[in-house]
Amino acid sequence: METNEKIRNTLAFQTSTPVNIKGKPAKRFMSVYRTVGCAYNQCTMCDFKHYADPKITDNNLIEQHKQSLKQLKEGKYAQFDLLTLGNFFNDHEVSPKVRKHFLQSLAKIKTLKRVLVQRFPF
Repeated sequence: METNEKIRNTLAFQTSTPVNIKGKPAKRFMSVYRTVGCAYNQCTMCDFKHYADPKITDNNLIEQHKQSLKQLKEGKYAQFDLLTLGNFFNDHEVSPKVRKHFLQSLAKIKTLKRVLVQRFPF
């Protein structure tokens, strides 16, 4: 596989942190999906725009999602933060087909109590 394609299939960032859900301690898993980038490209809050790639495809996003699902299926996480390099609801950044695939696959993970997505502008 070409190096650039391998990078396109890899999440930009992921981490696990503690969180409270309804006053009870839990674990949160956060993934930042590598996308074509934010349509607004004006945010100075983070440097994630440096991880964007205009050649990202739906298939690349689905491959990235497999990495998140692998972690989530272990059953240790009650919250998943599904972040993108922009707006999860912008059709140019994440297609409706991919959004549906992501959310349907997450709905099957019974240990998840909360799924958060990122939307910009606020």
